[in-house]
Amino acid sequence: MWHENTLAVMMTGDYRSIILPLLPQNIPLVKPQTNISQAASSDGVDQERPDCAEERLQRLSRLNEQIVNSVGEGIIVYGPDLRYLAWNPTMERISGKKASDVLGRHPLEVFPHLQDVGVIDRLERTLRGEVCPPLEFHALTVSGIDAWSSDSCSPLYNDKGEIIGVIGIVRDITANRKGEEALRKSREKFRTLYDQTPIMLHSIDRFGDLIDVNSYWLKTMGYERSEVLGHKVIDFYSESSRQYALEIIQPAFFRDGFCKNVPYQFVKKNGELLDVLLSASSEQDAEGNVVRSRAVIENITERKRSEEHLRQREQLIRSILDNVDEGFVLLDREYRVLSANRSYCRQNKAGDQDVIGRYCYEVARQYSRPCYEYGEGCVIRHVFETGKPFQSVHTQEDSQGETRHVETRGFPLFDAAGQLTSAIKVIHDVTDHYRLEAEQIKTEKLEAIGALAGGIAHDFNNLLQGVFGYLSMARLAIDNKDEALAALEQAEKALGLSIKLTMQLLTFSKGGKPVKNRADIRQVIENSAKFALSGSKCGWHLRMAEDLWQAEVDEGQIGQVIQNIVLNGVQAMDEGGRIEISADNFQAPGRDLPPELAAGEYIRIMISDNGPGIPSHLLGKIFDPYFTTKAEGSGLGLATSYSIISKHDGLIDVHSETGRGTTFFVYLPAMRGEGRGALSATAACVDEAVTQKSGKILVMDDDQVIRDLAVLMIKALGHEVESAEHGEEAIRRYRLAMEAGKPFDVVVLDLTIRGGMGGFDTVRHLQEIDPKVKAVVSSGYSDGNTLAEYKQLGFAACLHKPYSLAELKGALKTLV
Repeated sequence: MWHENTLAVMMTGDYRSIILPLLPQNIPLVKPQTNISQAASSDGVDQERPDCAEERLQRLSRLNEQIVNSVGEGIIVYGPDLRYLAWNPTMERISGKKASDVLGRHPLEVFPHLQDVGVIDRLERTLRGEVCPPLEFHALTVSGIDAWSSDSCSPLYNDKGEIIGVIGIVRDITANRKGEEALRKSREKFRTLYDQTPIMLHSIDRFGDLIDVNSYWLKTMGYERSEVLGHKVIDFYSESSRQYALEIIQPAFFRDGFCKNVPYQFVKKNGELLDVLLSASSEQDAEGNVVRSRAVIENITERKRSEEHLRQREQLIRSILDNVDEGFVLLDREYRVLSANRSYCRQNKAGDQDVIGRYCYEVARQYSRPCYEYGEGCVIRHVFETGKPFQSVHTQEDSQGETRHVETRGFPLFDAAGQLTSAIKVIHDVTDHYRLEAEQIKTEKLEAIGALAGGIAHDFNNLLQGVFGYLSMARLAIDNKDEALAALEQAEKALGLSIKLTMQLLTFSKGGKPVKNRADIRQVIENSAKFALSGSKCGWHLRMAEDLWQAEVDEGQIGQVIQNIVLNGVQAMDEGGRIEISADNFQAPGRDLPPELAAGEYIRIMISDNGPGIPSHLLGKIFDPYFTTKAEGSGLGLATSYSIISKHDGLIDVHSETGRGTTFFVYLPAMRGEGRGALSATAACVDEAVTQKSGKILVMDDDQVIRDLAVLMIKALGHEVESAEHGEEAIRRYRLAMEAGKPFDVVVLDLTIRGGMGGFDTVRHLQEIDPKVKAVVSSGYSDGNTLAEYKQLGFAACLHKPYSLAELKGALKTLV
C-alpha cells in the first residue's frame, strides 16, 4: 500500500518515484506497460515479504519528499479537472501563495491572468496527450513584483496508462530575463549611438572586407547596407586613394596597428567624390596579428570646398582690386608698401616691382621723408597714432591742369594679439562725385518751389478751363446772339480771375510726370524752333540726321525745352544773329559725351548761338530758378528745361566761351524703329457739334464753374449727363444708376478734390462696383504719376485742363 498522503509517479519505466505530500489519498500511478511489481522487483524489493517492501517504500517516499521540497524548481500537480493537487515550497516562493491557499482550487480562481498568457490552454492540451513546448510568460506576484516564469508540463498517468492529471515544472527566470533585457537595451543603446553618431564609422576584417558600417556612413555615401557589407573597403575609394591605401597605408597599419588622419577620397554611389580623414585602430589575436579594425572617418569635403572657395575668393578680390579705379595699398608701420593694386601703380606710373618694398612717400611724392614732415596731411599717420580709420579729401591738378578732388582713406589692421601692424590706404578720385553733388543741389533747388507752383497751376488751369469751355460754347451758339454773349461773359469773368494769378505763375512748378509717347521728334524740334524765332531778327539753320532715332517723350514738354533754349539765344543777340540747330544719334559712353550720361542710345540735340557767350563764373548758375541776366527774363526758362529733361531720364549740358557764343546739348534716350505715335484728343476729333452716338455721362469736379461748364459741353455733344461734387457722391450716383438698369457709359473724374475723395480713389471704388467701368481722368495739375500712367491706374483716357470741346469729344467718342 502507498502512503495515504503521497503520490507515486512512475516515469520512464525505471522506478523513479516522486512522492508528493498533501494529497488526500494515495493514487498509485504508473506509465503504460509498467506495473508496480516490476518496478519493485527492479528495485530489489522482496515480493515474498510485503512488510519489508512497505518499509522500504516509506523510506523512499520520505526521501522523495525531501528531494521535491528542496529542489529549486516549482512543482505543481493538476488533477483531471485541472485543480491543484500539489504545490511545493519553491512554488510558494515563486508565486507568493502558500499550498493551503491553492490546493483544491482551479488555477483561474487564484491566477486569472493564466488564461491570457496561454497556460490554461496548454494544460488542457496536455490532458489530451499533446506534447507542449515550454512556455515563458510575464506576471505580477502577489506582492506586485514584476516576474517572469518558464512553465513545462507533462501528462500524469495511472497504472492503466490513463491520463489523470498534469505535472507542471515552473522555473523563476526573472533574473535571466532582466539580465537579457538589460543586455538587449545596452546593445540597442550602443547600436543607436553607433548609428546616430554624425560621423562615418566602419569595421573591416583582416581581409579588408566591410563587416559593419553605421547609418551615417550609409547616408553620406548613398548606399543601402546590403550593398556594402561583404565588399572590399577599397572598392569605395577613388583610384588614387585605392593605390595609396594598398601601397602605403595598409602595410603600415598591419605593422603598427593604427593610423591617424589619413587623407582619402571616397566615391559616393552617385559618383561624387568625398574628401575624408580616416583614423583606425586594430584588434589583434594572441600572436599579435590584426584580425579586425575599426575606423572613424571625418568628412572634410565642405572644409576643402571652403578652403578652395576662400582661395578663389582671394583671387577674385585681388582681381577686383586690380580692376577698380581706386588705388589700394597695404603699408607697414614704417610706411613701406607690402602690397598694391594696379590702379595704385598706374596712379604713380610704376610697376609692381617698382612699388613693393619701397616707402609710399617715395613712390607717390618722390620725397625722402614722410609727407607730414613736409607739412602735408597723412591719413596713415593718423591711423597708426589712433588705431582708428581716418579719411580726408584734398584737391590737386592732373596732367592736363584740371582740378581733381581726391579722397584718401586709411584703415588699421591688427594681428591676433590685437597689435596694430599695418594699414590699408585707399585713394579715390571723387571729382565726378562732386559734380553729381552739384547736379543734385540744382535738382533740390527746383523741387523746393514745386509744392507752391503746383497749387497755383491747378487753380490757373481750372480758370483756363472756364475760358476755353465758354469760348467753345459761344462758338456753337454763334447763331443765337443771347446764348453766345452769355457764354462770352462767363469767359471774360474767368479771364479776369486769371489775371490775379499771372504774377504768381512766374514761379517755377515741378508739375507732374511727363505723359510720354513714342514719337519722331523732328516735327517737335522744327515747330518749336519756328515758334520761338517768329518775329525775331535772327536767322536759323536746321540740320537733322536722316536716320534720326525716335524717343518716348512728352511732345509738349520737349517742345517747351526747345522754345526756352532758342528764346534764350535770341534774347542774347539783341542786334540779331544766327541760331544753329542739329539732331544726331549717339551711343553712350563715347567720345565727346558727358561722363555722367548713362550707357545707352541717345538723340543729341544741339542749339548754338553766336552771341556774347556766358562768363565762366556764371555758367554753373544758369539752370538755377530765378537766375537771369536779362531785364525781360523770368529766370525760369532754363530751370524748367533742366527739370523736364531730367524727368525724361536725359541730360542737358552747356558749353560757352565769352565772345564765342553758347551751345546747349540736350540728350534724350532713343528708341529704334518706327514710331507708333500718339493720337491726341484733338487730332482724333472733328469740329462737329454733336456726336453720332449718344451716351450717359457722369462728371465729377469740385469746382462749380468747371462742373457746370462740363455739363453744358457734354449736353452740346448730344449726351445725357449728371454731375457730382466729390467722389462719394459720384460712387452713390453710379451705384443707383446700375441698380436702376440705366448705368453710366463714361465717368469723367477730377483728380484733385478739396476736402473729398479724388479721382484716383473714386475709380478704385467704381471698379469694385463695376469692373468694366470706363473712366476719364481730368486735371490741371498732378503731384504724382497719375496723368502719366493713367492706364495702369484704371483710367481709359486722359483730359488735361484746360481742354476744348473737340478734345472732350475725342475722349468720349472712343468710349461711348
